[in-house]
Amino acid sequence: PNGIGQSTCIGVGGDPVVGSNFLDLIPLFEKDPATKAVVLFCEPGGIIEEKLADRVMAENIALPIVAFIAGRFVDDIPGVRFGHAATIVEGDRGTTKGKIAMFQKAGIRVAESFSDIVKITKEYL
Repeated sequence: PNGIGQSTCIGVGGDPVVGSNFLDLIPLFEKDPATKAVVLFCEPGGIIEEKLADRVMAENIALPIVAFIAGRFVDDIPGVRFGHAATIVEGDRGTTKGKIAMFQKAGIRVAESFSDIVKITKEYL
């Protein structure tokens, strides 16, 4: 109904040890002719998203990337633990605000809501 679909769906998790992460997978999606854009679902904690933004800028990755960051409220209540490994924030890195700023600097569009994901993705297609 929206004119978009999925070529591949992968859950990478947010734990400290994962089999693959965004850094490993984006280069593979760049080579996949069926992939026209990538949508990332992110959460507070961890720094892999910021590392991805650095790589997008350093390597001029042209594949359109849309990111949705859940749990933005976490930044507003520092010191509260949420019982989820990925919500561990490392200094200023790993915050939702930090991820949004890095994504914007790298040209990665950040969706404010789920419905924005479809709208932004369609702009790329």
